[in-house]
This record gives sequence, structure tokens and C-alpha cells, in this order.
Amino acid sequence: MQVPCPKCNVIVAIGSTKWFFDGGECWELRGTVACDAKEYEKCPVLIEAVSKAGKNATT
Repeated sequence: MQVPCPKCNVIVAIGSTKWFFDGGECWELRGTVACDAKEYEKCPVLIEAVSKAGKNATT
């Protein structure tokens, strides 16, 4: 499943055990250690978008 971030250019591709990211820098995490390490799974906006997409996929 692929989920675009509603705020920036990051796209989340969810594998069976890991999230994969494409599209650039997370605007919510810009200037933080998580952004520097590209740990975009820590972005609250992406977490919410992925959660909504997962709920929509199961209904």
C-alpha cells in the first residue's frame, strides 16, 4: 500500500514488516534528528495518514 503525505512530498510504501519512504523531506520533522535520520515513521501526520488509509482498505 502507498500513502502520500497530505502535507509534503513524502510517500509511504508499507511492506509486510517495514515502512519505506520516497519523495523528499518530511516538513513536520524538518530540523529534527528524526528528519536527519530519515525516520519519517515518527511523523504524526504520516502516522495519521497511514492509519486512515489502513482503515479505508479494510472496509
